[in-house]
Formats: sequence, C-alpha cells, structure tokens
Amino acid sequence: VLDFGCVVDGYCSDMTRTVSVGDPGPEARRVWDVVRESQSAGRDAVRAGVDCAEVDRACRDVIAAAGWADSFVHGTGHGVGLEIHEYPRLGDVDAVCRRVIDEAGLGDRFVHSTGHGVGLEIHEDPRVAGTARDSLATGYVVTVEPGVYVPGVGGVRIEDTVVVTADGADPLTAFPKELVI
Repeated sequence: VLDFGCVVDGYCSDMTRTVSVGDPGPEARRVWDVVRESQSAGRDAVRAGVDCAEVDRACRDVIAAAGWADSFVHGTGHGVGLEIHEYPRLGDVDAVCRRVIDEAGLGDRFVHSTGHGVGLEIHEDPRVAGTARDSLATGYVVTVEPGVYVPGVGGVRIEDTVVVTADGADPLTAFPKELVI
C-alpha cells in the first residue's frame, strides 16, 4: 500500500495505490477487486447534499458483503485542503463503498476509513465515517479511500481526491487504479 500526495500552491492532495512484488495470488486479487468496487461505490455516492455517513456506508457495505467488515479498520475518507485531513469527513460515501465490499463477502476485512477532506492540510474535515453528521457541499475536496487488510493475505487500499459537485465528484487524482505487480 503506497499512500502519497503533493502540495500545489499550499493545497494538499492525497492518494493511495496497491502494489504487489510478485504474483499476489487469487485471494489478494479478490480483495483488490472488492476494494476497487467499494471505492467506485463510494465515489458514486459523493455529491452535494449527501450525508458523509452515507458515503461511508456505501464503501463499508461492499466490504461487509464480501465478508471482511472486521478488516476495514481505517477511515473511509476525509477532507483535504491546507491540511491533509480536513472537513468534511465522508460517512455516506463510506456506506456505499462498504456495501459493495460486503456483497463480495469481504466486509469483515474493510478496516480502513473510506476517505477524508483535502485542502491546505492533508487530513481535514469532513470525515468520511459512519458516525459523521456532516453533509457534503459543492466545492468540498475529499478523499474516498476504502481499504481491506487480511492477515496472511495482505492489505489493499485505493484512494483518490475528488471535488464535490452538485452532480457527483470530479477527480483530482488521475493515476491508474490497476493492481501494480
């Protein structure tokens, strides 16, 4: 799991990709597929007016359906701005990502948060978490980052930074999402 970003004109970015040295094997590939589906479900849930807890639920439901709910111990997302983790925290995006992972039977392995705000700090509000009480607004910059960590298999996390719009989420990170081997 490689978690990295950059700072441009004082504003932070944040993204994560997963790499495998050698063939990861079928179970690790399955975990990667579920996390990718969870992240997609979470990103699809992001739009102005959506509760952060719903994004969290979207991600967590996917992972729980896969049977890895206990392995999702990281946050679902966060705001990004002048701080790397800033407001808003994304509970609702998390829900969508988790639903996809749950349906794949990996819910007990979704142990990472789904995302966070991005701005002048790398982790800013809002938090993408099931307990979040915030709603997304147009112009918020957040991450969606579900992750699953399975003992004996490995960990997978996919994170992107997006800008919240009235109709969805515009990506700020464009790095390919394929599993790097």
